[in-house]
Amino acid sequence: MDSVTDRAEESVVKTTYSVENRQHVSEKTYEELVAEFENLTGEGEMGLVAQALSAAGTAQEWEESLEDLMGPSGFGRAFSMDHGRWLGFYGTPVKAKKYVYGNPVVAETILRYDTRAGLQVPLSILIYEDADGHGCVTYDLPSSTMGFTENPKLHQAAAALDAKLISFVEKLTGVPA
Repeated sequence: MDSVTDRAEESVVKTTYSVENRQHVSEKTYEELVAEFENLTGEGEMGLVAQALSAAGTAQEWEESLEDLMGPSGFGRAFSMDHGRWLGFYGTPVKAKKYVYGNPVVAETILRYDTRAGLQVPLSILIYEDADGHGCVTYDLPSSTMGFTENPKLHQAAAALDAKLISFVEKLTGVPA
């Protein structure tokens, strides 16, 4: 009984885990990487995804509506933030653009095991120019961001997403993982 009471009184659960971040330094310029990323990912901006969700009545209708929003990579962009543009207002001239992107059908293969994984999907990626002028892409490996759970099925699904992401970034940058 005390353990139930103690658990009920506990309002914050803290979990510490390591995340694997990868950086690909490409021969492509920042501008080439941004253009290629946008070419490979669909125009899945959140407004379009929300409209598709509102119109769908079944999983099949939902998936069919998403097909038009995903690019050749199978991913769609949900959000972008041009960090370089706003940092320029403060006298920090950089080239850096963050994208939130993914595919809800792929996300479902993970979220079915633990809804908290929704904190990590859709994915984030940063395309930037380093101090030496190289175009770079950095991201966190999805399976490593799921350290809050020991669910082996979730980790298996996240590992499948790792493979998709790595393949995508290798194609984007021309740099093997």
